[in-house]
Amino acid sequence: MGEDATAIQFFTKAIDIFDRDLFFLKNRIKAYSRLNMYKEVIQDCNRAIGLGITDSQTLCEVYSFRGSAYYNLNRVEEAMTDFKTANQTFPHYHYPYVMLSYIALISNRMEEASAIIDEGIEKCNRTCGLQALYSFRVSYLTKNDDQMYRKRLKAMDGDVLARIS
Repeated sequence: MGEDATAIQFFTKAIDIFDRDLFFLKNRIKAYSRLNMYKEVIQDCNRAIGLGITDSQTLCEVYSFRGSAYYNLNRVEEAMTDFKTANQTFPHYHYPYVMLSYIALISNRMEEASAIIDEGIEKCNRTCGLQALYSFRVSYLTKNDDQMYRKRLKAMDGDVLARIS
């Protein structure tokens, strides 16, 4: 935790000097996220998006970080919008699919969850993401409760669980 706080100070100084450099901004976003500083994550993500990011993978990551922050602030619809945008910008990244399907499942939007899961399985190229999506497919079919989803996620992809807890 202390390392992230120190890193934030250094990244802030670097951003003051190199205000259009996405490298420092992205790293500060990550540090804020690890410290559960979600309002700051959203502010920095808005700033990054405002810089006119052209790299689709970077844009996907920024929308994913902002979506996670929105989710952790119980702003579910905004989170869903950002994860959908992340999927559109870089459709082969697993994390937005995992989060979209998770939010849809716990919100009891089963048809939406099923469609997201199917699309994610079709397009995703990371094994851990595919495992989580297949797990969600099983959970959807068996209609297990929220605790079951979390247990399966923990077993397959601790990074995803850390971001949704």
